[in-house]
Amino acid sequence: MKAEKWVEHIQERSKRWLSLTPDQRLELGLALLRRTDRKTEGLERLRKFFPSAPEEMLQTAAWHLYSEAPRAAVDFLAEIELTLRDDDPHFHGPAGVDLLYHFYNFLQFRALVPRGGAGLLECVEELQEFVESGDKEGALAHLKTLTEKLTASEGAPDFD
Repeated sequence: MKAEKWVEHIQERSKRWLSLTPDQRLELGLALLRRTDRKTEGLERLRKFFPSAPEEMLQTAAWHLYSEAPRAAVDFLAEIELTLRDDDPHFHGPAGVDLLYHFYNFLQFRALVPRGGAGLLECVEELQEFVESGDKEGALAHLKTLTEKLTASEGAPDFD
């Protein structure tokens, strides 16, 4: 999809989303949670939209987006509600971190798939430099990073 079409698509999707009432959004969320096989259904959707993506990446993306992210979102909401009910005045946020982890990994998938080989070529070239320079530890570390990128299981960035 060309950039102009993509922007238009996002704008239309945003209008559609913003036109929903909070109750309608809640019903959509509950409908998703009620699906008994949302990971498989999601995987089929991803295969349709990204036919050239490696199967392992599709499987991982479906797991993060359709299986774990909805569960993590409910956990996050429950944690927030508990802060209103409990005497503990602090929001600790582990459920939020879990939700962000699954969302981040799905975003990795989205970032890698459209680029295909072009986005990965740079990683491969860097790996080749490590090998040619005889830096076995560097090459192995870079190979691990490349594998994590290809399977969309790289950890979230550390901003500290």
